[in-house]
Amino acid sequence: GLAAAVENLHLALQVVRGFRERPLELLLAHGAGAGGDREQPARLDHPHRPQVEVPVLPERARDRRAVGREAGRVADDDVEGAFLALIGGALDDRGELRITLKFGFQIFAAAVLATWGGTVLTHFGNLMTGNLFTLGRWSLPLTIVCIVGLMNAINMSDGLDGLAGSLVLAACLGFGYAAGAGGDAAMFTVICLAAGAIAAFLVYNARSPWGGSASVYMGDAGSLLLGLLVGWFAIRLA
Repeated sequence: GLAAAVENLHLALQVVRGFRERPLELLLAHGAGAGGDREQPARLDHPHRPQVEVPVLPERARDRRAVGREAGRVADDDVEGAFLALIGGALDDRGELRITLKFGFQIFAAAVLATWGGTVLTHFGNLMTGNLFTLGRWSLPLTIVCIVGLMNAINMSDGLDGLAGSLVLAACLGFGYAAGAGGDAAMFTVICLAAGAIAAFLVYNARSPWGGSASVYMGDAGSLLLGLLVGWFAIRLA
């Protein structure tokens, strides 16, 4: 069923992610397992060469590297959903998909983001009462509805050159401020990367008095991905 398909997709992406993070170790392990008579790789600590001590990074540099690793981990947690949204939009750009299949990709991407990525709405805050308005068992379905709604909202706004990108860029600026004010350096880094990519895209997508009409278009692949990112940022920072 759907749960089994999500499980298989997650396992496959985990394998790809592991090879991307540790390709050399995996290749060496594979070579050692394939045959015992393979020549072992040369050791880095050669006995005839002087040993060189590795310099210790300053505290600020170590902090930057730690933030970079944490940002990569945060992005990796939700890359599966973004990948599905991108693939579904690209297929729709190539040939018009049936509405059921198109929504199927969107719901599947939102479900993967909510389940494997842990991006779930758990409450609406103090909504109209003094108590916390929790969602309980409705957390997962409402999260999927919200993310799919945002994906289609950004998709429908992609009717004018630069409109969808400008809306998402403005949202990213607000999310970036919230992440920075809240001390969430990892999310701040991811949001800044997304904002930088969108700003560079708008140079070629937005109309300007000196540049004329757009030369690059995002299509459904770009608009659905941006909608998913807006939902991800909003829920993670809530």
